[in-house]
Amino acid sequence: VGGASRYNYDGDRLENSLVRTEIKAYSVLGDLFVGERFLGRHTFASQFFIDLGENLDKDRQLLLGADNALRGYEINTFAGDKRMALNLEERTHLADDIFQLVSLGTAVFVDAGGTTNDALGSILTDDLYGDVGAGLRLCFPRASGGGIVRIDVAFPMRDGPDGSNAWSPRVVFAAGQLFGARLRSET
Repeated sequence: VGGASRYNYDGDRLENSLVRTEIKAYSVLGDLFVGERFLGRHTFASQFFIDLGENLDKDRQLLLGADNALRGYEINTFAGDKRMALNLEERTHLADDIFQLVSLGTAVFVDAGGTTNDALGSILTDDLYGDVGAGLRLCFPRASGGGIVRIDVAFPMRDGPDGSNAWSPRVVFAAGQLFGARLRSET
């Protein structure tokens, strides 16, 4: 939980105020075998966040899209002064150091969230969007910082304001995980 604001002496009020809460949970399920067959190391990863803004500067918005919460929609599709999102992922690590170059993994995910300029509850009643999908994770452990390339195919569950149609696939190529163990306040 955190917050920030700025006091305007001329207007005698708080401006650019932001209150946020964020919860992340990880469960390392470990190696999965069916008989003698190895089906990978599994981790269940989840995050939930709510951001509430008030009297935000004109150049500041709370955004959602493919880069931070809703992979089935374009980057920055959703904007408002309030936002919330929930991401659930089943991450599977399949192989290490293939050709001493790349490690291979997969993910299956569900995302839900929305933004609004109205009351926070309107996200749940009118502005809630979601997607489901699966992806491939390529990790380059010998690269500086051990970079990850993420290739996801996401299916939006609802037509979006970005022109996306429900259940039409969207392919997302990105670096890094959509979310990691670090809190947004730590980055």
